[in-house]
Amino acid sequence: MVNLYSRGRWVPEHATPTGAIADSESYPSRPSVARSAADAQIGPEQNSPFRKSAIPAPSRELRVAEERKYREDEVSEIFALAASAGGASLPVLADQEGLTLGELQEVGREVGIAPERVAEAAATLDARSETLPRRTLLWAPVSVGRVVELPRAATDREWQFLVAELRETFDAKGEVTSHGDIREWTNGNLHAVLEQTEAGHRLRLGTRKGNAMEIAGSGLAGLVMGLFLFAVLAMKGRIGAEFFIPVLFILAGGGALASNFLRLPRWAEERERQMKHIAGRARALLEAPPPENDPET
Repeated sequence: MVNLYSRGRWVPEHATPTGAIADSESYPSRPSVARSAADAQIGPEQNSPFRKSAIPAPSRELRVAEERKYREDEVSEIFALAASAGGASLPVLADQEGLTLGELQEVGREVGIAPERVAEAAATLDARSETLPRRTLLWAPVSVGRVVELPRAATDREWQFLVAELRETFDAKGEVTSHGDIREWTNGNLHAVLEQTEAGHRLRLGTRKGNAMEIAGSGLAGLVMGLFLFAVLAMKGRIGAEFFIPVLFILAGGGALASNFLRLPRWAEERERQMKHIAGRARALLEAPPPENDPET
């Protein structure tokens, strides 16, 4: 059995320790200036870091200082994934501090888990970005979001690349702001935020369907009004042409609710697909260490 933590280090138990769009679908049409300002500084497409040739595989020496530390729950999941393939025993978690991949591989050897399996399990975990639960209104989604952990902070130039990718993916120019270490791109209710966390850095994406509440409200109001008028006319015994008015209210209200119910799931799926794309681009961009002449800020 292995004690996973001892003063922030992985050690076996027998060893002695030594010391992050008013989404009303009203996107602005993409004018020719949609890639101005920050985009203009990016350079030609062949210099894009999203091209495979432009993302060199970082050496371990360059990544040591920036290597991500995995939280307790992530460590448990990594070893569960690694052990499931090899049938090895799971180590015991005894502290709350984070551990790097190298430390995970080191303790994996102590319990018979190959370093390659630990690395594969960590890569699987890193590839997963958390899709936030959808908020719903009358069983229809009205907001979606995604959070992805990043290997390190983004430089100014890398942030510009990411902003360009956001504009391209969502077909919206948006606005770029910064508050201290927080960088944000927004377009109405649609937002992308780069922020620092206790465990490292993350990209937080989210949006809300701006007109969903208004349409649902008008639909419910139409239904209630139509049913009320129908009941009043029925109690007065006025059965005839007068029923045409409440029927119109009911049909209009029901149509508005049906519109939300049919269109919002498709909207949510499209936004989640776009956010997944952005999350993958962000991770690919930040896998490599920053250039020496382009320090993280």
